[in-house]
Amino acid sequence: MATSVDMTEQRKHECDLTIPFGTVREAEIAFNTLRVDKEPRKEVTKHLQLEGHLLKVSFTASEARLLRVAVGSFTDFLNLTIETMEQFGPPLKRTRDTNSQETNIRQRDT
Repeated sequence: MATSVDMTEQRKHECDLTIPFGTVREAEIAFNTLRVDKEPRKEVTKHLQLEGHLLKVSFTASEARLLRVAVGSFTDFLNLTIETMEQFGPPLKRTRDTNSQETNIRQRDT
């Protein structure tokens, strides 16, 4: 006996991630950096939410393969964002260091 499958009622695949950051400011930087990238496929949705020092991300996809690709791509961008923040140091400290270096340079030139 054959059964028919209603193709309009597709199974949704979901993945929720919670990424803790050391400070609220670092979480804000990551949020603002990562939210600009829209998912290229309409079958995948991504929702970012900022809660204090936590970045929460929810993915939904029509196929497991699409979900895997979206999450993998997001984690690549997340790693790049974190590495960049580590390279340049904490946001507020870096600003102060830059200002003091500029002051030292100006003092030597005069």
